[in-house]
Amino acid sequence: MTPVPVPLARELVESLVNEVTVGQRSATEVFSVTPMGLREAIGRALAATQEGNVPTSFVDADLVAFRAAVTDPEWSGGTVLKDVRHGTASAAPETVFAVLEQIGGQKGWYSGEWLWRLRGILDQLLGGPGLRRGRRSKLAVGDALDFWRVEDFVPPDRLRLHAEMRLPGEAWLAWDLEPAGSGTEVTQTALFRPRGLLGRFYWLGIAPFHRFVFPGMLAGLLAEADAKGEAPRSG
Repeated sequence: MTPVPVPLARELVESLVNEVTVGQRSATEVFSVTPMGLREAIGRALAATQEGNVPTSFVDADLVAFRAAVTDPEWSGGTVLKDVRHGTASAAPETVFAVLEQIGGQKGWYSGEWLWRLRGILDQLLGGPGLRRGRRSKLAVGDALDFWRVEDFVPPDRLRLHAEMRLPGEAWLAWDLEPAGSGTEVTQTALFRPRGLLGRFYWLGIAPFHRFVFPGMLAGLLAEADAKGEAPRSG
């Protein structure tokens, strides 16, 4: 329901039992602020959301923004496990992103295809979507992509997917692109927020496969982008 961790959201919801209706108006005499009505406040909030003029939303809230600080109570934030890979392509960001946004579906995931298919079968057996959903030819925020959902799509800078497979936690897979001279620096990040001890064991159990799948995925992406970015030779 919200882009913040469940424990934090729970505390916020439970706090609704407290009366927060303004009783004394002395603050209006101290501060030079003119309160607005409820309708106007809601209207401004909705307008800002539609224009994308908000720091976070339900589709692009960054995990980093909600990471626990040392002064926060135990129920805020949460553990986030990561697998981060870096690579450089000689092609421009636009070319790399054009290749990246074709990932999944019939094209596949560049590396460990049999592992992806096996994971899809297991997910279906557990009641998840598996790989059967495929993808649309053009991606947009909210689109299904195999057993992922497109959560952030900002060409040619970023693509982030949120897992909808059956998991003991929440998972994301993201690519961030930055210009590097005439080429592109690509950061590929797998994020997992475990749910309890089972979630941590799950991450440890699949970590060996990550060492095989994720480097190959990034290498395949960069290789195809470099191939497409090569200038045609004159005859």
